[in-house]
Amino acid sequence: MPKFKVDLSNCDREPIHIPGQVQSWGFIVVVNATSNIINYVSSNILDHLNVTAGSILGQSLATFEQKISSKENPNPLAAFVESAKRKQESESYQIYFEEQRFDLIIHCHSQQIYLEFELRIESEVPDIHNQIGRHVSAILATSNLPDILSRAASIVKQLIGYDRVMIYKFMEDAHGKVVAEARNEDLEPFLDLHYPASDIPAQARLLYKANKVRLIADVYSSTSAILALTDNPVDLTHSVLRAVSPIHIQYLKNMGVASSFSISLMCKGELWGLIACHNYTPKFISHRVREGARLLGQIISSSVEFKEEEIVNADQKKHKAVFEKIISELRLGVDIKDAVLNPSVSFLHIVKATGVFMRYEGKVIKDGIIPSADQIEKIIEWVSEKQDESLFHTNKLVDIMPSASEFANIASGILVCTISRELKEYIIWFRPEYAESITWAGNPDKPVEVDENGEQKISPRKSFESFKTIVQHTTERWKVYEQNLAERFKEELLYIINKKASEIRVLNEKLKEAYDELETFSSTISHDLKTPLTVIKSYAQLLERNKSLDDDGKNFAARISFGITRMNTLIAEVLDYSKVGRSEINFQPIDMSSLLHTIKNEVATAFNNPNMVFNVGGTPVVYGDQTMIYQVFLNLISNAVKYSRLSNPSIITIEGSENEYEVVYKVQDNGIGIDPKHYNKVFELFKRVNVKTDYEGTGVGLAIVKRILEKHKANIWIDGRPGVGSIFWIKFRKPQ
Repeated sequence: MPKFKVDLSNCDREPIHIPGQVQSWGFIVVVNATSNIINYVSSNILDHLNVTAGSILGQSLATFEQKISSKENPNPLAAFVESAKRKQESESYQIYFEEQRFDLIIHCHSQQIYLEFELRIESEVPDIHNQIGRHVSAILATSNLPDILSRAASIVKQLIGYDRVMIYKFMEDAHGKVVAEARNEDLEPFLDLHYPASDIPAQARLLYKANKVRLIADVYSSTSAILALTDNPVDLTHSVLRAVSPIHIQYLKNMGVASSFSISLMCKGELWGLIACHNYTPKFISHRVREGARLLGQIISSSVEFKEEEIVNADQKKHKAVFEKIISELRLGVDIKDAVLNPSVSFLHIVKATGVFMRYEGKVIKDGIIPSADQIEKIIEWVSEKQDESLFHTNKLVDIMPSASEFANIASGILVCTISRELKEYIIWFRPEYAESITWAGNPDKPVEVDENGEQKISPRKSFESFKTIVQHTTERWKVYEQNLAERFKEELLYIINKKASEIRVLNEKLKEAYDELETFSSTISHDLKTPLTVIKSYAQLLERNKSLDDDGKNFAARISFGITRMNTLIAEVLDYSKVGRSEINFQPIDMSSLLHTIKNEVATAFNNPNMVFNVGGTPVVYGDQTMIYQVFLNLISNAVKYSRLSNPSIITIEGSENEYEVVYKVQDNGIGIDPKHYNKVFELFKRVNVKTDYEGTGVGLAIVKRILEKHKANIWIDGRPGVGSIFWIKFRKPQ
């Protein structure tokens, strides 16, 4: 059994910045910046100069200079070292030792001066800067990013003469994809192949940021150890000669690559990708050409950054225009639903999404393709329990909410803005999954091997045959500007909602004052009118009993008394109407059989019509205020009796029915009926559509019925025709 499991994190822990080795095409001397004492020397110095590492290690820089100086140049390094100390940046020089010519690259790092020597080769590309100048104009003239990358690969291939040059882009999860390529015709294409993130682990990507060009001249050559005065390894982060990880060397060998060269591509200070160059025989690139490639890499990086920014800006401008249009509508006082959903713009397009859902103040607004109501509730429950942030986003919801796999084709990615976590009010944008087939250059999972001790060890891939995988339940990541626009939209919406709430509070206060004033006014008018009316009625009744009056006088007195009675009735009904709006509803189940039986007895007594037939059918329970519902049916049944009293017989039918969601009652009579053209006027205050003198009324009763039913969120409508009778229908909602 293996003692421990090895995974791809082994690569991430490899200390590749302190390998303790340098490549064979040069040697290194490291000097303490304060004391000028040589602390580190590569052992291969003797391969290039008639100097041993042991003879200068621990000695001053002057000692080393004495060994390589001549009469013409007694101190060949001192001036360069002092310049490097002042500038604190990498410098390169051409120097001569006897018959040998070197490129000397000097840089400072961690209080050390690094002197790296490599043999100078004059035969390579004498007009490097002229070539780069010509190529730059070609790159800048290219309009789109894919063409820029393709042209860049071809230019680098011309410049360094490698067999294959690839533009390798780091994707969002750090794995790489070949997005452009220039190669010899006899080589198989690598374009569009993907490579796992473990091929270039995190610490390697950091070194590519620090050191923009990197050469491995010969993967089969031996490296040289660095001798040191101290146990602390020398940091070779910025070294051009730094030896390469044995795992990476084996990886290149497995690919058949003998020489590798890379140029870092930076975008907004981050590693965007690499220009990765492979040669299938050993190949050295001089410092001069490498510096030209570094310059070319900077130019390509700038072009990539500009083009990507251009694309992002175009998208951002489009989404921002939608945002600003909606916000301007909201600020003008347009209803929220009308502002976020209209023929020209939708809040769906504030970000790049295919669906959007918003819940606020009990209202739901949605657009586009969204999950079902139950699925959205699951998302809301999960977000309210698991997320405290006002803004939450993911491009792979199934990773954190496994049940989301059932609607991944609609909502693999979500962007959520919290309106009220307590009330579970949110704005949620949705993106569907993109099921993508990825072709890898070999199995993306590096195999492990078991050694003779039974321990697992990491091993670089040996097979680079195409290996396909399907990426599911994943969508494009939400961009920063999309998150910002979504957050701003929520803030603007909250401002509008709070502003409207404040306005409603003010209106409610004014309405309350108006109701109070109306109640006072109604009570005052009622009192002030009833008192003189009572006096007038008393005198009228006295006159009726006065024997000295003739029949006409008594008739006039009776008419006055009848008019006063009608005025008192009208005043009472107006007071009832004004009270309905202020009354609180006490919802409870109402026994309609008992209520209708009571009304039947009351109406029978009041009207005393011997020809009346009172039919009662089903009486399902109604949920509402007992007093108010009693008033509704009393009004309707009284009207039915009144307007059918001349029919013989006078038939009144009350019947209820119900289903899962509602209860419906009808009150039917066989009276004079109502002309359909008057249906809309029946429930208006003081409107009487049957104005025959045979039928008295005030035009207030049905207005009260309408108002009570509105408070119960119930509906009422009329059916029937003149001469046949009327049917009043009432529909009550059942509590859910």
